[in-house]
Amino acid sequence: MRHHHTIFILTTAFVLTAITCQGQNNPDCTYSQDSSFLASSRILRTFNSALDSFEYFSRNAYEYAYIFDGYKKVFETSESFEENSQGWEVIGTDSLVYDAEGRLTLSQRTNLELIDINVGYVLVPRYKDEYHYEEVGNLKVEDEISSIKQAYNLPWENSYRTLDTLSANNLRLSRYSGPWDPSTNQWSFTWRRTYFNNANNLRDSLYRDRFSSSTQQYEPNGRAFYEYDSLGNNTYYQFDSWSNTSSAYVPVYKSFYTYDSIGRQTNFWSESLQSGNWIIAEREETIYNICGDVERENTYTWSTTLNDWQQTGHEDFEYNEYGTLISSRLYQYLSGDPNDITFANWITYGLNNVTSIEKEIPFDDSFAQASPLFTHQEMSFDFKAGKSYSVSLLDLQGRRVRGLSNAVQQNMPLHGLTGGYYLLQVVENGQQVYSQKLLIKE
Repeated sequence: MRHHHTIFILTTAFVLTAITCQGQNNPDCTYSQDSSFLASSRILRTFNSALDSFEYFSRNAYEYAYIFDGYKKVFETSESFEENSQGWEVIGTDSLVYDAEGRLTLSQRTNLELIDINVGYVLVPRYKDEYHYEEVGNLKVEDEISSIKQAYNLPWENSYRTLDTLSANNLRLSRYSGPWDPSTNQWSFTWRRTYFNNANNLRDSLYRDRFSSSTQQYEPNGRAFYEYDSLGNNTYYQFDSWSNTSSAYVPVYKSFYTYDSIGRQTNFWSESLQSGNWIIAEREETIYNICGDVERENTYTWSTTLNDWQQTGHEDFEYNEYGTLISSRLYQYLSGDPNDITFANWITYGLNNVTSIEKEIPFDDSFAQASPLFTHQEMSFDFKAGKSYSVSLLDLQGRRVRGLSNAVQQNMPLHGLTGGYYLLQVVENGQQVYSQKLLIKE
């Protein structure tokens, strides 16, 4: 059996890890368990009924980095398919930045825009979201500020802000949100949401209030209620809107959820209140394969003529031999006839095996050309020439289980190591110049 190793740097951010397979522990599941993937691209094709075929529509390419305790997307390129040139054209990018704890701190969007006739089309920054985190006593505060550029050569302008307060165990307690008011040069928190949780730390209710400029107070706007089964699965949701006429909450919408014996959602349906009567609106049915992954989702609407559900579409999901999603096909059709297709999407995903992706951790550049690169099989070092270094990997008993001497550009193999804590040390002329504690998991 081939062994892979997961390496955790306990005091730095960038290392390599494996992502587990999605399949359930079912003995009849045929997924292989020795490899994992990240989606490197997403291609959307739409159905052309005149040609009876799928045609390219859009494509997204993803880049990842190891952030804190797992891979996170750090860059995305969006492309559209140009019929005339028969090729792909970049129309925008999204970049994401995280802190050392893996929390998102910046999300920025660029769009392809025509600057002028001489310059032509250029990718220019247009939207960004900045995230700030702090702790106030036993509470946590998450602050999201959105900004926009009205034109490529203008400065950033405040656009929208969301301020969340969470409990010590990350339960949301309140949210204030609203736009920037240029007339007062201040944030206008138009909306206030207050969350209540039950004894099992599950959301019990939510109240939404809107700020009134006439009364200068928050006034009721809407509320929501949640119910759960004994396993903590959300089985019921209801939204009520505030009526100024009756000065009371009026039911508007409710939804129901059912689950199988191991907690997987199998059905969802909703009802809306119209002229005093609850009208069944839509239903979604989820079917799983033998490995526990979603195989098909069927959608239905309620037919008052038939007094029964009528299927309006379905979406099929396909996985590779490791249980990683590689494509989905969505079909919508009329009159309950799967042959009468009115809309269809086909999405395919390109994949990268995470065991082949190399990432680095911060390393003192006084003696190294670059940080050591970690894969599941080895560490690669690139030390500065002209000096003598020795590298040691020690177990908890201080025994040297791997090592390099007079390292300039060398690789330290990791295969064969058992999982556990290790200490990586670098020594120059008898003096320790670097020490890092690692956690290696098989």
